[in-house]
Amino acid sequence: MSKPEQVDVVEHTESRKPKFPSLASLMEETLNNRDNGLGDRSLYFGASEILSCEEAMWHAKIRKVKKRRSLKELIVLLRGNIGEALVAEGLGEAIFEPQVEGKGVDEYDFIKSHADFSVVVNKNGEKIIIEVKTTNSVPKSIRESWFSQVQVQMGTLKIKKAILFAMNLNTGDYEEFRLTFNQTVFENTQKLIKEKWDRIHQPDYVPKGECGPLCASCSFKLECNTLKTDKKLPDEIAEMAKRLKEIKKEQKLLEENIKAFMDMASYNRAKSEKHDVIVDISPRSGYEQIDFVKLRFEYPEVYKDVVRRVGKTTAMNIY
Repeated sequence: MSKPEQVDVVEHTESRKPKFPSLASLMEETLNNRDNGLGDRSLYFGASEILSCEEAMWHAKIRKVKKRRSLKELIVLLRGNIGEALVAEGLGEAIFEPQVEGKGVDEYDFIKSHADFSVVVNKNGEKIIIEVKTTNSVPKSIRESWFSQVQVQMGTLKIKKAILFAMNLNTGDYEEFRLTFNQTVFENTQKLIKEKWDRIHQPDYVPKGECGPLCASCSFKLECNTLKTDKKLPDEIAEMAKRLKEIKKEQKLLEENIKAFMDMASYNRAKSEKHDVIVDISPRSGYEQIDFVKLRFEYPEVYKDVVRRVGKTTAMNIY
């Protein structure tokens, strides 16, 4: 009986190499180069840009600077797609059209709007606009920029009613704002848009930035002279800071009242099934700490050997 033929085992290391360096790098490259279906935005004024910073618009539309975004920035910016998908799923059997484009006429023909949905609401074919916003802080009243954007959408699409649906994808909080077309608001908004459009197209235009809540995600924030020189809080950010200040003040008062009751009743732990809340007060014993000043100056060698600097952190105080 002949011996079986011996086969050499060859390790094919090439086949083990990944097809791309990492998923994150592939996503960043792909998303930066994706076609968002909005065309060349330097050629028109979008309804969502009504309250946008003029300096950022000048860089993007006149200098035609296109900046790459990090994957972290892209994930935040593209949350809107998830919100739109949720609304589309929720519309069920309704007849609707996504990403409907409207355009200004005559001297305003450079204005474009892109409504997330146009939905048929009755047998007569009447339509409403649905605009979706994803945000970390869902306001109780509609933001000015959202209101203006939807008014321009209704005006350019000749639709009289709209719903702006704002949601927080992390908490599930949402607000539904119902809007009716206002011809006066639409006309005045178009005039403001044209003034800004004409201004940034002047040959001797000197860009002037405008601080706002979108500065953190702006592609041109590192070269913005306004951010470098203007230390004032934008209205929306100031309102957030004021609200946080009031919440902290109320939190302190509530904690004092709760603790006073728990001390009076000699409770360490109590609950309310009706309000789905548990209060637990755990006594803390004293603790030991290192005197770093003494360690540094009286035992410098030990200090140098055992103390390590950790990553940079920031602390925010609101007065």
